[in-house]
Amino acid sequence: MKKLSKILLLSVVLSMLFSMTANAVVFRDISNHWAKSYIERVEKNGLVSGYADGTFKPDNNVTVLESLIMMSRLYEIDDDIKEEIIDDYKPSLEKMRNVTGYEWSLDYLALAIELGIVNEQAVKDMFLNKNIFNDIKREEVAVLLTKALGMNEDARNLKTYVLPFNDRDEISASARPYIYLMYEKKIMLGDNEKNINPGDKITRAEISVLLDKAFDYIDDNKILPVFDKYKPTAAVTGLISEVTVNKAESFIYVTDYKGVESIVRINDDTRITVNGRTRDISDLKKDMLVTCRIDEDRLASVVEADSSMDVVRGIIQLVAYVQPAKITIYDEDDDKVTFDVDKDVEIYHDGKATELKELDKNDQVTLLLDDGVVYKIYAISRIKHYDGVITSIDYNYPIKVTIKTDDDLTKTFTFTGDVEV
Repeated sequence: MKKLSKILLLSVVLSMLFSMTANAVVFRDISNHWAKSYIERVEKNGLVSGYADGTFKPDNNVTVLESLIMMSRLYEIDDDIKEEIIDDYKPSLEKMRNVTGYEWSLDYLALAIELGIVNEQAVKDMFLNKNIFNDIKREEVAVLLTKALGMNEDARNLKTYVLPFNDRDEISASARPYIYLMYEKKIMLGDNEKNINPGDKITRAEISVLLDKAFDYIDDNKILPVFDKYKPTAAVTGLISEVTVNKAESFIYVTDYKGVESIVRINDDTRITVNGRTRDISDLKKDMLVTCRIDEDRLASVVEADSSMDVVRGIIQLVAYVQPAKITIYDEDDDKVTFDVDKDVEIYHDGKATELKELDKNDQVTLLLDDGVVYKIYAISRIKHYDGVITSIDYNYPIKVTIKTDDDLTKTFTFTGDVEV
């Protein structure tokens, strides 16, 4: 028994070791590098990444663009706020001169602008003059990193200070307060000769050290970026079931894949797109697939609709799930129709992801089609079981009973004379 226990323990330990090895990114060119531990930490924290060949190239110089991208990752930003920031800045940044081939960087630059690391016009000017692709100087890193830590005003208001570096006279006047703050916060300390080398280029290894110290400073001092303009939102996705237009405020009703209908408020500030093009609420129609970004008051900041697909509803008659798969239904006109089903079809049955073979005859179904082929299926069982609490009863015939389910959903049922109670 002891031998078996040892074998089991060994298996668990080996499993953990292999798991740890598999999850860790190991750059093959830093094993003996002096900055190895810093590089590994900033990679783990998502501030830097390596190259496709498995290297980090620690002694390569860093460009202005690369430094902005790295600093834009210093904070964990709510995904919805991040998306709003990018949506606000990206259309303008996409129009910059010399941006072709660097479109991948625009999301990061949008965040850098909103974080106050750099302003939008400066980014545009640097792309225009192409100096954003130049190797960045150490004093420039100090300025940007100070701004990234939210201390730009502190630097601008700093009047009396003493720089402890032997080469302080080589530092640009405008960069001196920023370098002092980075020294004071123990982020940028200079070399062994007490020089800061302000005009020197900085390597990927060296900036990794600064980023690691900055990340710890943010964490230790609980620094959080302030986004007065942006608020966290939630996403509502489904098919539009109804559109109500009023002068002051309008509404759309969205039914999700669980069959739950949500009311979304729309006002003049709501940005509406249909198939990627800016539209207004009059262009939103029933059965469009829609994603809405809503706040805690269910007011939408963004509504993205897709009218490119067809929607067919009905009752399942037959499912042929062996490829080439097909589904036959009786549609709302009681016509018997058969559709091809895409091999990568998404299927939800009573709100849960499932497979085609799990659908049953007489289930209610909503089919989303692209070029006549079904690519998404929402099905609801003909007979369903609900547990919950009755919240209201309307005794006017036909009697209607509303309950709140254990899943916190509100459902209303109509009772006929044949119901068993």
